[in-house]
Amino acid sequence: MDWCFCCIGPRRVRVPRNLTRPSGLYCTDRVDLNRLRGLIQHGRLAPCFPGADEVGRTTPETKTLVKKLLREKGQLGLPDEEECPICMMFYPVMNTSRCCGKRVCTECFLQVQVQAHDSTSPSCPFCKVPGYTAKFEGALSAEAREKDRLEEQKVIEARIREREEEVRRDEERAEQRLREREQRAAAGDGAGGGGAASGAAGDAA
Repeated sequence: MDWCFCCIGPRRVRVPRNLTRPSGLYCTDRVDLNRLRGLIQHGRLAPCFPGADEVGRTTPETKTLVKKLLREKGQLGLPDEEECPICMMFYPVMNTSRCCGKRVCTECFLQVQVQAHDSTSPSCPFCKVPGYTAKFEGALSAEAREKDRLEEQKVIEARIREREEEVRRDEERAEQRLREREQRAAAGDGAGGGGAASGAAGDAA
């Protein structure tokens, strides 16, 4: 697997070995675990923190490690957990896509890499740009979080409008079918009444 990263430089914080290998979210048969360990230890990729299905599950030990990692990036404090848009699990820190800036956990990034055909480079799962790579830049800034929140809100509102439009069309189709049934019923009643009247006239004659 050919991952494109800049040269690896020294770092002070040592990431525990269990966080330098995938936690089992995906199959790792095609992952170069030694290379992955080096990328994580030298700050090129975020550690393989286990994902959580809700916020607030970060352990004190993990918080301490995250603070140290962020301090190396020139960042202070402890950010809120982020939700990976691919696996929908929460992580204390994630990677940033180089092409579009979308955030992604390390295991989902690896999955995108190994799913690509041997003869082609992987495309970004978000913006579809070929040659997909990501890097660990630290925590998401407050401005970036607000931007993501607004974008997510726009997507939600668009889905609501789409659903409302779909409901409206369904209601119109239902009303149209009801009118057509009523018209057919009225036409049938009219034809039956006319036949009865003709029969009565014949009997009288």
